[in-house]
Amino acid sequence: MLKLKSYRMTMDFYKYLFMLNQSKGIGLIINLFIFLVSLITLVYNNRNFVNAMNDFNLIMLFLVGYSLFNATWSMIEKYKEIQEFIGKNKLIEMTTKTNLVKDEFVFQLDKINSEKRGNWLFENFSPDSTSENRVVRSEDLNNYLWDYDFELKKDDGTREKKIKKFIIKNREIITPFFQYKYYNSKRKNQNFFNETKLCMSSDINPKRSYVSCHKSNYYNSFLTNEISTSVLKRIEDATIIYDASNFYPCEYNRAEDKYYLQSIDKSEMNNHIGASTLAVTDDNYLVIRKQGAGTQQNINKYVPTGSGSCNWSDIKEGSFRSTIEYSMKRELWEENGGRNHKSGIDEFAETKLLGYFRWLKRGGKPEFVGISKLNCSLDQLTPDHNELIDMNSKADTDTFYLESVDDLPKVIKEIKQIGNTSLPLLMSLDALKQFYQHRRDELDQLLKLG
Repeated sequence: MLKLKSYRMTMDFYKYLFMLNQSKGIGLIINLFIFLVSLITLVYNNRNFVNAMNDFNLIMLFLVGYSLFNATWSMIEKYKEIQEFIGKNKLIEMTTKTNLVKDEFVFQLDKINSEKRGNWLFENFSPDSTSENRVVRSEDLNNYLWDYDFELKKDDGTREKKIKKFIIKNREIITPFFQYKYYNSKRKNQNFFNETKLCMSSDINPKRSYVSCHKSNYYNSFLTNEISTSVLKRIEDATIIYDASNFYPCEYNRAEDKYYLQSIDKSEMNNHIGASTLAVTDDNYLVIRKQGAGTQQNINKYVPTGSGSCNWSDIKEGSFRSTIEYSMKRELWEENGGRNHKSGIDEFAETKLLGYFRWLKRGGKPEFVGISKLNCSLDQLTPDHNELIDMNSKADTDTFYLESVDDLPKVIKEIKQIGNTSLPLLMSLDALKQFYQHRRDELDQLLKLG
């Protein structure tokens, strides 16, 4: 299984690397083709060793040598380039910047604002008051999402072309991040696959009845959203080699002297959609999980019961909310032993969308959180140990018993005090608390704790 995953990751990496460096890749293929054709022609013409040194054969011999030299040189150059990112020539690391630079302006994540839309007010918020866990959110928008849906409108491919154009244009800076991430993931036995993702092409806007979405992949998101606050630097002297923070999707308003997060409509980030849900079993346990070392995000941190991102195949035609809720249920099903149950994804749990935010550290990436009532008991859940840590032998707990819905405020506070909590978990708890305060009876009906 590990070899199969490694092979798949390698294939994904080199296919995408070829796309990033099409001109070099095509040149290498042309040289190899010329070499093979010239060699075959030369061998065929001299199979009887007659007139071996005529003019035509000399030309073929020259082409064989020239194309072989070019192909070999190209491969050597690529090999040397790759070695720089696996610690052979210099030891480097990818880190997050505190002070981001865009053009001549320097800014921090806690200074980023978001425009008001209709009656929805947005705020720069941190659930744990840290500079790292900053989001843009709107409680007004969350309240709206509890009751209303939007049409999911599929983009015609224009958005993905825009993203690819941006990536190709900036490939000289972007490619080293991609190579570093691949080889670093291999060293740490982390998954780094290029899965097909559902991405947002437009904002949620009260003046529109739809949300536009496009089909793309995780590598496009890594090379836009994920590196937008990152640098590659040498460890020995902290010299910054590559800085991607100039790509960060924000704008400076000179009149107001404020920084604004770009709208998703305008942003050149890929913006694949995150989906997380807390879950309560049918025997009244609220369950959280702890992420393992084999994942790309939130390593060794507590996370919601189901947490991941939306796949293109999750789409429920016509309904944006149904699509997001299905993604939450699928993540919940996959990470908690759903395959061992006779029920399918839809029957595994009942899920309600509770909130939305944009994750500032990840380039304003869109994230949704929810709450689910499982149709199974705690002892029927089997966490996926390929992604999650087995907590049965640990001192900290990941299960919290609820006598009634009114135990939720106490349990939410208790979970926050554990520490080492991921941003999706903190935002899920925050949205759940907000829903409890405004819709206690509706939440009680969903969770059926009595």
